[in-house]
Amino acid sequence: MAATMTEIAREAKVSVPLVSRFFNNDPTLRITPEKRERILQAKVKLGGIKGTRATRNLQKKLAYKISVPINRIFSPKWVRTNIVGDEKYRAIERTARAKGFRVSISFFDDNERFDFLKDLAPSQGYCDGFLLESGIINREIAEWLISNCIPHVSTDPSADEFGVNTVYDHVIGGIRQVVNHLLDLGHRRIGFFGTTHHYPMFVLAMTEKQMPFKDTDVHLLKMLEPGENLDCMTMHAREEFANWFSWKDCPTAFVCGNDHVALGVVDVLRSKGWAPGRDLSLIGWDNIEQRGEAPAEDPILTTVNVPFDVIGQRCAQRLLDQVLNGQQIITHERIPVELITRRSTGRPREN
Repeated sequence: MAATMTEIAREAKVSVPLVSRFFNNDPTLRITPEKRERILQAKVKLGGIKGTRATRNLQKKLAYKISVPINRIFSPKWVRTNIVGDEKYRAIERTARAKGFRVSISFFDDNERFDFLKDLAPSQGYCDGFLLESGIINREIAEWLISNCIPHVSTDPSADEFGVNTVYDHVIGGIRQVVNHLLDLGHRRIGFFGTTHHYPMFVLAMTEKQMPFKDTDVHLLKMLEPGENLDCMTMHAREEFANWFSWKDCPTAFVCGNDHVALGVVDVLRSKGWAPGRDLSLIGWDNIEQRGEAPAEDPILTTVNVPFDVIGQRCAQRLLDQVLNGQQIITHERIPVELITRRSTGRPREN
């Protein structure tokens, strides 16, 4: 009797994603001869490999629906404001609608996440594939998606390690632009203020430039609690920067985790008579002064522009390619970002 990819991977003592890529003839796969031989021997020993779900998915009737699973700790109101209303999600909907598909949000309890996904799987006729936000993928879910050839794409960069399809902004490329810009202006003491999301990339970019930085010049903010919106992040940043920042011994520039954090810092600087870009340089992330729901008439933040519409479009295209064409090669796509320089950065103060 033929075996599944999971059974072959277990027999060959390799990962399920590796077996999937091997049998789907992924041209980017690099595999040692020893592992190749183990996989082939396992296939023979177990009586061959079952027909892939990709083939069967193309033959079954489509539901013409893409599912977006969301943890129930986030309220429907929060989801409508922070996910459904954002630029990325609207682009996903537009792209899916053009092919006759609709996008549907479904709520799950965290302790039942895996069972919930299995209940919604294409084999059950509920949807044709999954768009997975941050914090959903783990190794067990990844192996289930791949071994069953379930159409999916994740926007979580950390999901790369599990071998699933991902589409997200090119964070390290953007942070490198940020660090290079500040170095070109003459800054040699650069701090970081924000959540842990971009901090590892900041450390990497600074290390690549052999630029030391002090632990005392780094302040990591807590992630937002469920139900808090991004305006809360500005409030938290304002309060924490005012309490933490040393006005007498400080960096000449800060890389901020996002524009909401940077705008909170701007408020504190102005309350003390300091001018962003003259007395302290700041760089944000997301370009919300231009791309947000209420664009500023005179944006001041130097920031990294993230094309959320392109990310959303590519997510939908990648997912629909799997649903409609049976495309099963795993890809990790990084969407380029661009530094936009404005008044919040300048040359460091002499004193």
